[in-house]
Amino acid sequence: MASKDRSTYSKIYINQILEENKAFRLLVEYTIKDLQDLGWDYDRMSTSGQQTYDRLSRMYAMKLEGEDNAVSQ
Repeated sequence: MASKDRSTYSKIYINQILEENKAFRLLVEYTIKDLQDLGWDYDRMSTSGQQTYDRLSRMYAMKLEGEDNAVSQ
């Protein structure tokens, strides 16, 4: 009976992980879309805003709009 309980627990745990993974993927998708929208205002951002945008873009492996927009670190 212990193996049945363990099997049931494993199925519940796997389903929970799959749901969390789905939610995480949606969060990443929405964040990337928001970063892409912010890219249009890159030239109006403060230097620290540009640095934050650049860092987030690298974290999400996005291509920066142009090399001239990259702020030196």
